[in-house]
Amino acid sequence: MVRKISMLAIFTTVFVDLVGFGFKLLFRPKHVTTHTGASEGVPSH
Repeated sequence: MVRKISMLAIFTTVFVDLVGFGFKLLFRPKHVTTHTGASEGVPSH
């Protein structure tokens, strides 16, 4: 029972971390160009 709870806690932590990372990428300012963005040909204004 304790092991299952700890597994669920770890899974939830990783899931929240991934979701937060995804939101950072989605709502990152478009005018900020990273090295990957520049290489992909994203227009920088």
